[in-house]
Amino acid sequence: MADYIRGKKTYTKWDADTDNVDMDLSPEAPRVQVASSPGWFSGTKGRVLRVLLVGVIFLVGLMCGYVARKSMRDLSQPMQASCPVPGGIYSFKEGFAEQLLTGVDKKNLDSWLQVMNVEHHMAGSERGQQLAMRIEQAWKLYGVDNTRTETFKPLLSFPDKEHPNEVRIMRGTNVLFNTSETGAEAAMTVKPFSAYSPNGIVKGKPVYAHYGTEADFALLKSKNIDLNNSIAIIRYGKIHRGYKVKLAEENGVAAVLLYSDPFDSPADRAGLPVELRLQGDGVERGSLKSYPGDPGTPYLPATDDVYMPPRSDRKSLGLPSIPVQPVSYNDARRLLNNMSGSMAPVEWQGRLNITYNLGPGYNTGDDVQVELSVHNILQRANIYNVIGVMMGNFEPGRYVIVGCHHDSWTKGAGDPGTGMAALMELVRLFGNLRKNGWSPGRTLVFASWDAEEFGMVGSTEWIQAHEQELSFRTVAYINLDQAVSGNSSLYALASPLLRQALKEATELVPCHEGSHSDMSVYDMWRMRKPRVPNDAHAPPLIMPPASGSDFASFLLGLGVASAHLQFVGRDPASDYPPYHTAYDTYQVVVNQTDPGLRSLATLVRVVGVLLLKLVDSLQLPMHAADYAEQIRLDYTVFEKSYSQLLRDHNIDLEPLSKALVQFEQAALNFHDNYEEMNKNNLLLALQEYNDRLMQLERAFLLPAAYPHHPHFRHVIYGPDVDSGYQSVLFPHLTAAIASARQDNHSPSWNRVRECLSYVVHALRSATNVLSSAVLTRHSGDR
Repeated sequence: MADYIRGKKTYTKWDADTDNVDMDLSPEAPRVQVASSPGWFSGTKGRVLRVLLVGVIFLVGLMCGYVARKSMRDLSQPMQASCPVPGGIYSFKEGFAEQLLTGVDKKNLDSWLQVMNVEHHMAGSERGQQLAMRIEQAWKLYGVDNTRTETFKPLLSFPDKEHPNEVRIMRGTNVLFNTSETGAEAAMTVKPFSAYSPNGIVKGKPVYAHYGTEADFALLKSKNIDLNNSIAIIRYGKIHRGYKVKLAEENGVAAVLLYSDPFDSPADRAGLPVELRLQGDGVERGSLKSYPGDPGTPYLPATDDVYMPPRSDRKSLGLPSIPVQPVSYNDARRLLNNMSGSMAPVEWQGRLNITYNLGPGYNTGDDVQVELSVHNILQRANIYNVIGVMMGNFEPGRYVIVGCHHDSWTKGAGDPGTGMAALMELVRLFGNLRKNGWSPGRTLVFASWDAEEFGMVGSTEWIQAHEQELSFRTVAYINLDQAVSGNSSLYALASPLLRQALKEATELVPCHEGSHSDMSVYDMWRMRKPRVPNDAHAPPLIMPPASGSDFASFLLGLGVASAHLQFVGRDPASDYPPYHTAYDTYQVVVNQTDPGLRSLATLVRVVGVLLLKLVDSLQLPMHAADYAEQIRLDYTVFEKSYSQLLRDHNIDLEPLSKALVQFEQAALNFHDNYEEMNKNNLLLALQEYNDRLMQLERAFLLPAAYPHHPHFRHVIYGPDVDSGYQSVLFPHLTAAIASARQDNHSPSWNRVRECLSYVVHALRSATNVLSSAVLTRHSGDR
């Protein structure tokens, strides 16, 4: 079994200290002759002693023979070959969980929320470095002695303070309108910008492009609207901002303006406080890069001694080639007002109290155009990840990691302030547990990431620096980010492998709502967000992660089971309008989003118990059958959507259906065997089965040399190619099908066949991992 070759630390703490013996093979020293004298075995007494000694040796031989025969007989039964668990070696103990539940300090949460809200702490800034140092010092004070800061130097993007970005409406050389920052935005040190936008001055006629999706650009083309050299005004929402710009560029657009429309925020919700509404002068920032990590060193950690290719070819770096700038909806109203062309469809109309026309241009004259000037700086800058380690007492080579990013575009009280406050409180709580005699069975790693806002840069660079170690040893990654964006319900994105752990953890945490104090968080969660609407017996909705936060490189790149947790409002897509604006402040969080920080405190309890479950449960709380069930549910929809289309192109889904059935059966058999070993306390067998569960997610990865979407290697779940956010089943396969539908040539359908083969292979690989196929003699084998 793998445990035997992993090293001595994977046995038990009762291992002998004499495993390594130094043997002296030097030439034999000269013997000293000693005069003989009568010994014990001389005379009558000696003969008696010799008889007794022979008898003793005979009896010892009989006993050894019996033990040896019994051992040989036991070895023929693999399930009994493992060592029983010595009493109390390590296990999840509810007493320690209770200490976590009762030990949460809202004053500490509030204190760290204020620290995160002092001023902006953008990655690459002096303030960002100071914050990282403060986090490191606090963790050491909390009792995490093994705490350090790891520095990387990726390629980041910043606005030029000497030459601010500008958007104007021009008639010739006359300025008719100029965008400007007012209110809280005017007080920001760093002005609004779109990270990784290229520099440039572009003048062109405006076109309204709705959300900038593929379908939106197709509609504009169907109306014969000339997009060449135009400036597209596009709303945030539906798809990642980087995808919007990519599609605009492909359709001939010269520049893009992004804005948040009040239609997409809950402005009219009854009783919604003014502070939580989308502010007219608020500007949402964000990165245009649609993949995780440093664009300058895409497959290597961004350190000083790593080669970085020239920056002139932006396309090879995966960066946009047209200028982009975000604006407020007050400015967007002025830019969209009185545009020429036909009226936009009803479903394209927003809530700016104007008529949305498609363009291009303005009714006030053919010589009226929009001018965009972008002066961003692309440069390498230091970023700082803070890493704290609590060494596992029994399985130090197995890591459970929890992390949140500390960088922000603005003050960032909600994003990432709530997540960082939760992480700081978790570190303090586990530090206190350690002072009270607890130590983790597996190693617990705390991580405070930098440069997440630039596209998960800090976490990805750290993973690339430690990739082989993390791939072999990481049990799970738990992500915090914007931990509270509302107070209606728990919300989880998680690998199906972590569902059982989430269930067990949330069942132990009481609901914080006074009207439901008799319920657990799990009960409230399944009531507010059931997987099947209006089904009182359905489990809570848990969606597989796609992308958008630091779990991306763990799950989609390394194949590490990951989860992202937060409390949300009734509509997670739009329940925090201050997101990435200057209005994301401490006052909004504590007065409107989460009064009393009750939801935040509950989230800390949930994550704390979840971590305890993962580091201290001898049998990992993971069920392979949960994975099989989720795939089956989603495959039913996939089959209905694509089976006829694939048959029309002579593509057979039968191998995929068969592979899925085999995986389902292997998952059920694995679970039954796992439970039997747990019942009999078979330590080494349990460790082997835990390792197989860890490897299950890895079995779903594409080969490392796969040229398409190299950052997103997960074959079963991943981001939708059309949105970048939504998780879909078989992401590479569905992307290939979408492409083939458009192109409809043989090479495109051959690509579909290739992707289908990868999915079938991944399911078979997962089946082999669960069933130890190499050790199994199949019928027909010789």
